[in-house]
Amino acid sequence: MEEMVSWPEPSAELVAELAANIKSLLSAEIKVGKADSPEVLVFKVISLRGTLLFRISDLAEAALELLNEHGLGAVILARSVMETSSLLFALEGMISRVVADQQVDEFNATLVRMLLGSRNQYTQEEAVNVLTQIDRMSKRYNITRTWYDALSEFAHPNYSGVLVSYGTYNPEIFSLKVDNERSGKLGAAAMFALCANMELALAIYNDIEQHLPSLWKLCEGTDKCVSEEGVSGGHEVCSEGDA
Repeated sequence: MEEMVSWPEPSAELVAELAANIKSLLSAEIKVGKADSPEVLVFKVISLRGTLLFRISDLAEAALELLNEHGLGAVILARSVMETSSLLFALEGMISRVVADQQVDEFNATLVRMLLGSRNQYTQEEAVNVLTQIDRMSKRYNITRTWYDALSEFAHPNYSGVLVSYGTYNPEIFSLKVDNERSGKLGAAAMFALCANMELALAIYNDIEQHLPSLWKLCEGTDKCVSEEGVSGGHEVCSEGDA
C-alpha cells in the first residue's frame, strides 16, 4: 500500500546533517565470529546495510559540494543515492519476509547477489535489478518512480541533460548561449531527492535493527545460515553453495 509521506524541506544544511547522522550509525569494522556459526548470515546483512548506508552518505557529501556551481553533477549523484536507498529498502523487505516465513534459503542466495553481484561478469553473481527495486519502493512511497525518471533524464545526455542544463536558446535571433545558469535550480532538485532518500535510509536502518534479534534467533535454529567457505575482499561472506 502506498504511503503518503511528508518529505522534509530540503536545504544544504539538512543534506549535511543527514549524511553525518547516517555515518554516526556505522562501525569502522564489521566482525563475525566463526565461519561455521549462524553469525555469518547476520554478518552479511549488517555488512550490506553498512556499505549501502556509507555509500549513501558518501555520495550525499560529494553532491553537497556541487549543489551551487555544478548542479547537474549533484543531480546525477542524487540519482545514485536513490538507487542505493532502493536496495536498502529491498533488504529490509527481505528480512521482514524471512522473519515472518522462517525460511532463509532464497534470502541467503539473494543476499549474496546483492553483496557480490555485477553486470559485467566481474563476479560470478548477477546483480539485482535496481529498476525493479525502485518500482517496488514506489508502491509504498508516493512519487518515488516519478522522481527517479526525472533525475534520469538529467543524468543521461538527453534534452534535459544537455540543452536544458547548459543552453539558453533565443528563437528571435536564432542563437544559443552555452552556460551554467541553471545550476542552482538543478542543485535545488538534487537537494530534495537527497534529503528524502536519506530520511528514508535512516528509517529503513531502524526497521532492519528491529528485525535483527528475530533473524539471529532464526539462524540459531538452522544450519542454513552457515557459510563453510568463500572469501571476498578479505571477509567470509558466502559459500559456493550460496551462488
